[in-house]
Amino acid sequence: MTLAKNIRDRALFEGFNKVGIVGAESLDNEGRRLKEWLARGHHGEMSWMARDVHKRISPQEIFPQARSVVVVAINYFTPHQHQENPATGKVSRYAWGDDYHDVVKEKLLSLLSWIKGQEPSAEGKICVDIQPTMDKAWAVRAGLGWLGKHSNVITPEYGSWVFIGELFLNLDLDRDIEPMEDHCGTCTLCIDACPTAAITEPYVVDSTSVFPTQRSNCARLSYRLIFPGGCMAATSVRMFARGTGLRKRLLRRGLVHVKEMLMPICAKSLSSLRRLTLNVFAAAR
Repeated sequence: MTLAKNIRDRALFEGFNKVGIVGAESLDNEGRRLKEWLARGHHGEMSWMARDVHKRISPQEIFPQARSVVVVAINYFTPHQHQENPATGKVSRYAWGDDYHDVVKEKLLSLLSWIKGQEPSAEGKICVDIQPTMDKAWAVRAGLGWLGKHSNVITPEYGSWVFIGELFLNLDLDRDIEPMEDHCGTCTLCIDACPTAAITEPYVVDSTSVFPTQRSNCARLSYRLIFPGGCMAATSVRMFARGTGLRKRLLRRGLVHVKEMLMPICAKSLSSLRRLTLNVFAAAR
C-alpha cells in the first residue's frame, strides 16, 4: 500500500466521511472568481474575505513546504426538524452542536500525528475555515463533490451537509482523485428556495442579502438565525441526507431553536447579531 492510500484509510478511521488528496497547486481559476465576487461587493460586512486573497490562492503562502493537500469532510446532518413557530428562532443545522472548527481540527490533529508516526519527516498545517483558504475549492479539486449553484459543495452521499477541512503536507503523495462532474444541470431548486433571493445567478451568492438584519428580512427568513439554509435543504434533504455518526458532538437539542425576542434581534446590525447567535458564526476571524 502507498502512504496516500494509508492516509485515506486512516482519515476514514478518524471519523471523516470523505477524503481526497490533491497537489498543493495554486488555485488560479478559483482565485479569479473570488476576486470578481469581492469586486462586486458580495462579501458585504465580511471584511475578512477581502484580506489575504493571495493566501487563499496559493497554499505555499499558508504553508511554504506544502506539496500535497489532504481534504476531508464530515457529515453533520441530523433528521430533527425546526418548529414552524414565529416565536421560536431557527438555528441552522451546522450550529446545533459543538463548534465544528474544534470537531474537525481535533480529528485532523490526530491524523497528522498518525502520519508523522508513519513518516518522521512529515510536517503539516491544519486549516478549518478560519484560516484564509478556499475550503470549497479544495473539496471540489479533491473530488469530494461538485460546486452547486448555491455555491456550496454537494457530495453525492451527503449533499451539502458537510464540514470541510484541509491538511497541507510537505510530502509528495499519490493523487488519483479526479474532480467530480457538475450534476446540477438545469436544476434551480436552491435558487428557488432561497428566502432572500441571495443567489443572484447560478454559483453566485450575494451575502448582503443573506443575513436577517432588518425586520422585513426576519419575516422572510421565517425567523432563522445563523444563515437561512433553505437552499441547502432544497438540494440536500430531498436527495442525499443521511444521519451523522457524530450525533453526540453535532447535535444538542437546546440549539435547534432559540427562544428569544426575535424582532429586536433581527433589528440589530450584523456585528451585533454575530455576538448573539450562539457559537459557530461568532468564531473569531
